[in-house]
Amino acid sequence: MAVAAIGTWAVTYGATASPGDRYLVASRPIGPGQRIGTADLSWSTLELSAATRAGAFVDQRALAGTVALGPIEPGELLQAGAVAPAAGTADEGEVSFAVEAEWAVAGSLQAGDRIDVFATTEASSGATSRRVLEGAVVRNITSTGGDGLGESRRQVVTVAVRRGDEVEAVVTAARAA
Repeated sequence: MAVAAIGTWAVTYGATASPGDRYLVASRPIGPGQRIGTADLSWSTLELSAATRAGAFVDQRALAGTVALGPIEPGELLQAGAVAPAAGTADEGEVSFAVEAEWAVAGSLQAGDRIDVFATTEASSGATSRRVLEGAVVRNITSTGGDGLGESRRQVVTVAVRRGDEVEAVVTAARAA
């Protein structure tokens, strides 16, 4: 009798239960702008709707080397909208500089965006601007200030740069302009 009950339960629930498919999830916290490596990934068996499944990843190679656009928690399903292609190679450098939020696309920059960086200097003959980076990938944004009366909100922007001339150009511009 017990065997019959178990058999009935297995037929009833086994017919509707599906083991699901394997999808990639974060194995540890991933911060905005962080390059994602295979060590950041693990597998989870999930049942997803067709819409969610369309943006999920089933191939580690498709994710390796991408950049997180926002914080991703351990166990969180990795979706196409949460990552962006990384620029260049893993041995690029990173440089950070502070700007007032209104000069950072009105404070709407996000990790993964591509930006041009200009330095403006003022001289007795007037202000001049020059481009110091073109198409740099934003790796991280941190907002500071703006909490007090009359304080301007600033953002610290971290961008990927090729080592050498680009690093020197951004550092010089950030200090002098």
